[in-house]
Amino acid sequence: MTEKQQIGEVRQQDTEAKIKAKLNYLHEIVNGNVHDFTPPKTISLNWFCSFECEELNLSKFSKSGRLLKHGTVLHTKTMAALEKLKKYTKKGRKSNVSTKPNDYKELNKSLKMVNKVLAEEVVLLMQELENEKTRRCVVEARYKDLQSRTSKTDSPLSIIGRTV
Repeated sequence: MTEKQQIGEVRQQDTEAKIKAKLNYLHEIVNGNVHDFTPPKTISLNWFCSFECEELNLSKFSKSGRLLKHGTVLHTKTMAALEKLKKYTKKGRKSNVSTKPNDYKELNKSLKMVNKVLAEEVVLLMQELENEKTRRCVVEARYKDLQSRTSKTDSPLSIIGRTV
């Protein structure tokens, strides 16, 4: 293998690693694990190749390489991931779900209030359950007491005056 071929092979491996890193990032977005993602106006292969983020170690690359030629495995995976991202962002826009942190803070506040109300309701229901259990025990005890009294008076020996 010549030096030029070695350099080409290293570049191809580097580009493949960049593509896979971006595909993993898109997968995380679609699964709802990334909350600060602002989708572009147009999601396309050009956007995918030029998208970069230093914090996530995602860098741009040329789409003219052999890896993203139409019909290759990575091209197919990339196009499928981009379609999923398009559907995901359309759902978010339709339901007015924003990926801005402030909206999540408001949602968090409202969920905490709902949680507090539900917790209070659970406490009340638990108290009511304990009261019902106590009442049931009293009723069962009365029933057994009445049953034992009636069984003593209904026995044939009770007519004579003897008890069993």
